[in-house]
Amino acid sequence: IWEATFVCADPFAYARESQRITNTAVKNGSNGTVENKGDIDGELQFTISTGHSYSLFITLINDTTGEMLRPASHIIAGDRLIMDSSSFSLTKNGIETVYTGSFMHLAPGENTIRVLLTSDYTAITPAITITAVWQSRYI
Repeated sequence: IWEATFVCADPFAYARESQRITNTAVKNGSNGTVENKGDIDGELQFTISTGHSYSLFITLINDTTGEMLRPASHIIAGDRLIMDSSSFSLTKNGIETVYTGSFMHLAPGENTIRVLLTSDYTAITPAITITAVWQSRYI
Protein backbone atom coordinates (compact mmCIF):
# COMPACT_ATOMS: atom_id res chain seq x y z
CA ILE A 1 0.00 0.00 0.00
CA TRP A 2 1.20 3.49 -0.82
CA GLU A 3 -0.09 6.94 -0.03
CA ALA A 4 -0.01 10.16 -2.01
CA THR A 5 -0.85 13.65 -0.83
CA PHE A 6 -2.01 16.22 -3.33
CA VAL A 7 -1.96 19.91 -2.57
CA CYS A 8 -4.13 22.19 -4.65
CA ALA A 9 -3.35 25.86 -4.06
CA ASP A 10 -6.30 27.02 -6.15
CA PRO A 11 -9.15 24.54 -6.60
CA PHE A 12 -10.99 26.59 -9.22
CA ALA A 13 -11.06 26.56 -12.99
CA TYR A 14 -11.11 29.95 -14.70
CA ALA A 15 -12.50 31.33 -17.94
CA ARG A 16 -9.74 31.63 -20.55
CA GLU A 17 -9.88 35.42 -20.63
CA SER A 18 -10.73 38.17 -18.18
CA GLN A 19 -13.71 40.35 -18.96
CA ARG A 20 -13.34 44.15 -18.98
CA ILE A 21 -15.84 46.98 -19.11
CA THR A 22 -14.91 50.68 -19.09
CA ASN A 23 -17.57 53.34 -18.62
CA THR A 24 -16.82 57.03 -18.85
CA ALA A 25 -18.92 59.90 -17.48
CA VAL A 26 -20.49 57.70 -14.79
CA LYS A 27 -22.72 59.94 -12.68
CA ASN A 28 -24.26 59.67 -9.22
CA GLY A 29 -26.80 56.85 -9.00
CA SER A 30 -25.64 55.13 -12.18
CA ASN A 31 -26.11 51.36 -12.45
CA GLY A 32 -24.11 48.91 -14.50
CA THR A 33 -24.41 45.17 -15.03
CA VAL A 34 -21.50 42.76 -14.74
CA GLU A 35 -22.10 39.11 -15.61
CA ASN A 36 -20.25 36.31 -13.86
CA LYS A 37 -20.70 33.33 -16.18
CA GLY A 38 -19.09 31.00 -13.64
CA ASP A 39 -20.89 28.79 -11.16
CA ILE A 40 -19.26 30.25 -8.01
CA ASP A 41 -18.52 33.73 -6.71
CA GLY A 42 -15.92 35.62 -8.70
CA GLU A 43 -13.35 38.24 -7.75
CA LEU A 44 -13.54 41.77 -9.07
CA GLN A 45 -11.24 44.74 -9.64
CA PHE A 46 -12.35 48.34 -10.14
CA THR A 47 -10.10 51.17 -11.34
CA ILE A 48 -11.63 54.60 -10.83
CA SER A 49 -10.52 58.09 -11.88
CA THR A 50 -12.06 61.51 -12.46
CA GLY A 51 -11.22 64.60 -14.47
CA HIS A 52 -12.68 66.94 -11.88
CA SER A 53 -10.43 69.16 -9.78
CA TYR A 54 -12.72 69.15 -6.73
CA SER A 55 -12.98 66.45 -4.05
CA LEU A 56 -15.17 63.51 -5.00
CA PHE A 57 -16.26 60.71 -2.64
CA ILE A 58 -17.30 57.35 -4.09
CA THR A 59 -19.49 54.52 -2.83
CA LEU A 60 -19.77 51.26 -4.79
CA ILE A 61 -22.69 48.93 -4.10
CA ASN A 62 -23.33 45.48 -5.53
CA ASP A 63 -27.14 45.46 -5.36
CA THR A 64 -27.14 41.72 -6.13
CA THR A 65 -25.04 40.70 -3.10
CA GLY A 66 -25.68 43.71 -0.85
CA GLU A 67 -21.96 44.43 -0.49
CA MET A 68 -20.80 48.06 -0.25
CA LEU A 69 -17.38 49.70 -0.30
CA ARG A 70 -16.68 53.37 0.45
CA PRO A 71 -13.12 54.72 0.54
CA ALA A 72 -12.58 57.18 3.40
CA SER A 73 -10.55 59.47 1.17
CA HIS A 74 -11.67 61.51 -1.82
CA ILE A 75 -10.26 61.57 -5.35
CA ILE A 76 -9.54 64.49 -7.68
CA ALA A 77 -8.15 64.77 -11.22
CA GLY A 78 -4.94 62.74 -11.51
CA ASP A 79 -5.85 60.27 -8.73
CA ARG A 80 -6.38 56.57 -9.38
CA LEU A 81 -8.35 54.41 -6.98
CA ILE A 82 -8.04 50.61 -7.32
CA MET A 83 -10.25 48.14 -5.47
CA ASP A 84 -9.09 44.53 -5.85
CA SER A 85 -11.12 41.83 -4.12
CA SER A 86 -8.59 39.10 -4.96
CA SER A 87 -5.97 40.76 -2.74
CA PHE A 88 -8.40 42.58 -0.40
CA SER A 89 -6.67 45.79 -1.40
CA LEU A 90 -7.89 49.35 -1.82
CA THR A 91 -5.25 51.81 -3.03
CA LYS A 92 -5.25 55.46 -3.96
CA ASN A 93 -2.30 56.30 -6.19
CA GLY A 94 -0.58 53.06 -5.11
CA ILE A 95 -0.96 53.63 -1.35
CA GLU A 96 -3.32 51.54 0.79
CA THR A 97 -6.30 53.57 1.96
CA VAL A 98 -8.93 53.21 4.66
CA TYR A 99 -12.49 52.24 3.75
CA THR A 100 -15.84 51.21 5.19
CA GLY A 101 -17.84 48.24 3.99
CA SER A 102 -16.43 45.09 2.43
CA PHE A 103 -14.70 43.97 -0.73
CA MET A 104 -17.16 43.03 -3.42
CA HIS A 105 -17.42 39.75 -5.22
CA LEU A 106 -19.62 38.72 -8.14
CA ALA A 107 -22.39 36.21 -7.54
CA PRO A 108 -23.00 33.77 -10.43
CA GLY A 109 -25.14 35.46 -13.09
CA GLU A 110 -25.83 39.15 -13.54
CA ASN A 111 -24.73 41.59 -10.82
CA THR A 112 -25.98 45.16 -10.66
CA ILE A 113 -23.29 47.61 -9.52
CA ARG A 114 -24.48 51.03 -8.35
CA VAL A 115 -22.24 54.09 -8.04
CA LEU A 116 -22.92 56.90 -5.55
CA LEU A 117 -20.90 60.10 -5.85
CA THR A 118 -20.80 63.03 -3.47
CA SER A 119 -18.83 66.25 -3.48
CA ASP A 120 -18.60 69.47 -1.49
CA TYR A 121 -18.80 71.35 -4.79
CA THR A 122 -22.38 71.16 -6.09
CA ALA A 123 -22.29 73.49 -9.11
CA ILE A 124 -21.27 70.67 -11.46
CA THR A 125 -22.55 67.09 -11.58
CA PRO A 126 -19.61 64.87 -10.61
CA ALA A 127 -18.61 62.02 -12.89
CA ILE A 128 -15.99 59.27 -12.91
CA THR A 129 -14.42 56.81 -15.30
CA ILE A 130 -14.63 53.26 -13.98
CA THR A 131 -13.13 50.05 -15.35
CA ALA A 132 -14.30 46.68 -14.02
CA VAL A 133 -12.17 43.57 -14.62
CA TRP A 134 -13.19 40.05 -13.62
CA GLN A 135 -12.67 36.44 -14.58
CA SER A 136 -15.46 33.89 -14.23
CA ARG A 137 -14.51 30.86 -12.17
CA TYR A 138 -15.87 27.37 -11.87
CA ILE A 139 -15.70 24.52 -9.41
